[in-house]
Parts: sequence; structure tokens; C-alpha cells
Amino acid sequence: ERRLLADGGAGAPPQTAPALLLPFALGGLGIAALLLASRHRGVANAALAGGYALVCGLAGIVLAVGWLATEHWAMAANRNLLLLNPLWLLLLPATLGRARAPGLLTRAAAAALAALGLAALPVAWVGVQPNLHWVALLLPAHAAVLTPIAWDAVRRRHAPASCARAPLP
Repeated sequence: ERRLLADGGAGAPPQTAPALLLPFALGGLGIAALLLASRHRGVANAALAGGYALVCGLAGIVLAVGWLATEHWAMAANRNLLLLNPLWLLLLPATLGRARAPGLLTRAAAAALAALGLAALPVAWVGVQPNLHWVALLLPAHAAVLTPIAWDAVRRRHAPASCARAPLP
């Protein structure tokens, strides 16, 4: 005689994955709006932008180690490394307000992260990994963090010599 255990009412698995693009895009725009709204509020901006850079950098380390040090199928060649990159950790001094002016390393890291973020868009659109929703979540926030760093560097470069070292409001 065969005994069957109750299925727990779970039912059949869904036929398609849930549509994540719109909720993730709205979340990304919300995060970007928070970052931009806090831009002139020193401690709040440092906490939000610094926390964002820290999370992106640490997630990038996890992805990089998972890709390079394991043979796990989901970690190999993970395209999310374009968005969540250890280079974010180089921006911590700038995002925390500790850097008086973005140095060459900070500017180079910000430019590289901007380029990698933009490269993630076509890769997510036509790539083998369906992660357009992650791009929609992270790219607006990336822009909100990276644009002030780039803008600060441009403003300082074109400022008169007497104002070159003055902190920006």
C-alpha cells in the first residue's frame, strides 16, 4: 500500500517568472530621488550615498569571488558585476564627504563605474542573463551618486585658482 503525504496546498509552480521590471524601475527612481533630495544635507547624504557605495562594493566583492573562486553555475560570468562592482569601495571617501576634492583615482573609478553601468544596459537587454530589472533598479541610483562626483570635479577644474580648494555647498 502507498501512502502519499499532503502537498501542503502549494499548487503548481507558475508558468512564467513575475514581471519585475516596473517595480524595480520605480524602486530605482525612488532611491535616486532620495539620494538627490539629500544632496545638500551633509550627514543624510553621506549616510545614503556612502551606504549605497558600500553595499554596491561589498556585493561586487561577493560576485567577483563567486565568479573567480567557485564553479557555481549561477555565479560564473555574472553580468551583475557590471553594476555591483568592487570599484564602488574607492568612492567611499567622496560619498562620505571625507574627500575635499575628488582625486584622480576617485574620478577614474567614477568614470569606470559610469561606463560599466551603461554597458550593463545592452548586455541585460540582449544577454543570456535576464537582469534588465536589476539595471532598472540600480542605474538611476548609480547616476544619482556618480553625477555629483563628476560635476564636482568639472566645477573645480574650471573654477578660478582662488576658489579651486574651497568646499562646494
